[in-house]
Amino acid sequence: MTTILHIASSSNLHNSVSREIGAAAVEGLKKANAGAKVITRDLVQDPVPHIAPAFVDVLYTKPDAPELALSRTLVAEIVASDIIVIEAPMYNSTFRPY
Repeated sequence: MTTILHIASSSNLHNSVSREIGAAAVEGLKKANAGAKVITRDLVQDPVPHIAPAFVDVLYTKPDAPELALSRTLVAEIVASDIIVIEAPMYNSTFRPY
């Protein structure tokens, strides 16, 4: 069975073009891969926290520490995926010099 990881990151939850395109891509992939499992990771509705000192303290010494639970989950989602769809919004068409 094919596993699709769908990562959403637009802060615009109601009329985002990138969310529309991402959803359409996932639907097309589901049609092309009957029975595909979809894992959705919405970085706006369920943000991933920044790395904290507690995370760093146990990173190389205590692999089963609770501080690493989310990290283990995120890595497992990537490893389990055959296809990754990343929808990234474009808020501005240029870079500001300041």
